[in-house]
Amino acid sequence: LLKLRDFRAAQGGEVSALHCVVLHLLPSEPELPSKLRSELRSIVEPPDGASAGGGASVAGGSIADLRDGVARFQNNTDLVQGEIDRFADCYRLDGEPPEGPGPLAVLQRLVEDSSDLARGLEAELGEALSAAWKVLEYFGERR
Repeated sequence: LLKLRDFRAAQGGEVSALHCVVLHLLPSEPELPSKLRSELRSIVEPPDGASAGGGASVAGGSIADLRDGVARFQNNTDLVQGEIDRFADCYRLDGEPPEGPGPLAVLQRLVEDSSDLARGLEAELGEALSAAWKVLEYFGERR
């Protein structure tokens, strides 16, 4: 859909290839615009009655489900960092250098890698949400 939006008419730029496709299908499928809006809205907004806890899987879910999954991932990363901050001495092996290959160093590396991954997930989620809103706005929905 986003690629069809880019193919605009030469004059004025108000009509795109997507508009032409929808107008062509409209006589045989009069509910097409509202169906498209509904499907796009279901991607951006959580479904009615959705539980806040949710499961680990987001397949078939909404962007809100993805946002919750990213937040849970970040919370788990913060939990490991808190464990390191409070109980670092418990993870040190006798005679281990502070930056050695022991359990504490492994946990610290895990937190660093997880934090980088969480930032990347948040950025990609923001891009997906922005794209979904652009598609909704394209079909006449307002924020």
